[in-house]
Amino acid sequence: LNQVHDTTVLLQLQLASSQNKLLRAEVSFQMWLTWMSLAGLVGSIFGMNLHSGLEWEAASPIHTTEGDPSWAFVEILIGTVAGTAIGGVLT
Repeated sequence: LNQVHDTTVLLQLQLASSQNKLLRAEVSFQMWLTWMSLAGLVGSIFGMNLHSGLEWEAASPIHTTEGDPSWAFVEILIGTVAGTAIGGVLT
């Protein structure tokens, strides 16, 4: 009778360990999705028809009106990707 109780306790501990692993995976997946949605938020804010001053600069460093390269789009893109990657890794 004591051996059956010990086996039951061992099985419950194994099931609890498996449940904790699944919960940890779910939380990390949700955190990763949160970081990805924050990256999408940055893109959607700059994609709106708001006047931020960046709409007068070219969207690529090649085509500009003044002749000087404009790196505003590239800087925002690199910052967003780097922030998302760092946030995802730290999660």
